Amino acid sequence: MANQQEEERGSANSELRFITLDLMKIAQRRKMAFEKVAQEFVSNVYSLEQMLSASCSAQQASRPRVSSKEKL
Repeated sequence: MANQQEEERGSANSELRFITLDLMKIAQRRKMAFEKVAQEFVSNVYSLEQMLSASCSAQQASRPRVSSKEKL
C-alpha cells in the first residue's frame, strides 16, 4: 500500500512539473509573471470543474427514470 501511495505521489509530482514548465513557457510568451499565469490556470481549473459538475447534473436530470423492476 505504501508503494502505491509513493507511485501516485511521484506521478502527481511529475504532472505538476509538466504543468509548471508549460505555465512558465506561457508566462514568458505573454511577458507576464508566472504567478499571474498560474492564478489564471487555477481559476480555469475551477471553472471547468463547475461546468462539468453542472453538465453531469443536467444529464442525470434529463435521463428517463427507470424503476427498480425494469432494471432487473
